[in-house]
Amino acid sequence: MTSSSETTAEKLKITPIQWISVLLACLAIGLTGITLGYFYTHTSTWQASFLANTQSQSLLEKKLKHQDRTLNTVSAQMAETQIKLNALNNRFIDLQGVLQNQANHPSLAHALFLIQLAEDSLSYQFDLSKAKKLLQQALDELNQNVNPDTQGLIAQLQETLKALEKINPVNTVKLMDQLFALEDSVETLPLTQTQAEADPKVSANTAPLSFWQRALSRSWQGLKNLVTIKHYGEDAPHFVTPDERAYLNARLCLYLNQAQWAVLSHDTALFKDSLSKAALWLNTQYDNDTPATQTMKNQIENLSQISLQSDFPNLSPLIQETQSLLLKPPPSHPEETS
Repeated sequence: MTSSSETTAEKLKITPIQWISVLLACLAIGLTGITLGYFYTHTSTWQASFLANTQSQSLLEKKLKHQDRTLNTVSAQMAETQIKLNALNNRFIDLQGVLQNQANHPSLAHALFLIQLAEDSLSYQFDLSKAKKLLQQALDELNQNVNPDTQGLIAQLQETLKALEKINPVNTVKLMDQLFALEDSVETLPLTQTQAEADPKVSANTAPLSFWQRALSRSWQGLKNLVTIKHYGEDAPHFVTPDERAYLNARLCLYLNQAQWAVLSHDTALFKDSLSKAALWLNTQYDNDTPATQTMKNQIENLSQISLQSDFPNLSPLIQETQSLLLKPPPSHPEETS
């Protein structure tokens, strides 16, 4: 029994080297655990940092793409702006040439200004005398510096002045005076025979009535209301009140006023339409057998034959010819050519 236990103790006996090996193995295991724990604790931080770096990199890539698109847009705008600048530069060069040409031909530029004023006078002011005066000034301006280029323009100006001399201008002042005279004579026109103006009745008795007189007057008025008087065989005269007479005159004056506005605006259609309506109203509402009505009818008929719009010549060819001469480049000098 004792010998077997000693044999087991001898077998379990551990040498110092073995103890050191065990300690080293435990130490290695501990260090490995510590290392694994360290790496485990820091892996999540590294992972979050990696994710953050990935997101920031994606944001940077998006910003770079956006900046690339912005740069492309700016490049396209710069190219378009460069094209516009080139066009403006060419236009500036052309304007320099025009200004240089106008400086070389001041009379031509002044003549163009006068012709444009003459066109405005004919188109908007209907002032024939003013237009002829302006065109004559333009012709005098061109005659001071005659050259082969302006001879055709001078001939056109002379033909235009001859055409304007043949036109009879509309005397607006005279027409307005005639229409004012017609309007003033409306109050004196007699109405038709079937119409008569009712005179206001003035009571002859100015003294106050007694009780019996007032009672008899009321009874007499009631009796007159019961009686109806009819006319047989002829039309009963229609008595026109002062208000109705004022309406008839005002309507006739309204047509004459429309004709006056048409004269000021040189509107022939409105002028003739207003006079025709005035003649119709005069024929239907006033007595045509009286000299005053006949005189007004004749005057309205004569006025309706007048045309307010004269056939003025077109000055656009003159303006275009003058502008083409101004835009024409000046001839080069022999010194510059050599």
